[in-house]
Amino acid sequence: MAKKQTSETLKVIFFSVLRLVVNLIILYLLIQFFLFAYRFSYQVFADEAYQPYNDTAVMVTVLEQDTMMNTADTLEKEGIIANKYIFILRYKFSKYNGNLKAGTYELSPAMTTDEILAILSNEELETNKGDT
Repeated sequence: MAKKQTSETLKVIFFSVLRLVVNLIILYLLIQFFLFAYRFSYQVFADEAYQPYNDTAVMVTVLEQDTMMNTADTLEKEGIIANKYIFILRYKFSKYNGNLKAGTYELSPAMTTDEILAILSNEELETNKGDT
């Protein structure tokens, strides 16, 4: 009788620990997902420079037949932007969507995404008019 009771107790303990471990794994995965989603959305919506203190200028040529994917790939390879997919999302949501112009441009990783898009579109970047 005592042996059967000990066996049942061990089963209960084992399954309780197993359930706890599974719950901890699920909690860890949820936290990792939310951290990824936060970082991704911050990069999409925050207009920050990739390397704010790196003033190294790089000449980038955009050809007439280049798509935004090709341009973003080039910018990522040259070290101007951190992630081409986030850059493309910013482009799609911006007023510069569809305004990519062919040419040779001097860009820097210290430029924000909006500054880069304004240059690639041959447009002036809007600044806050209330600032002096």
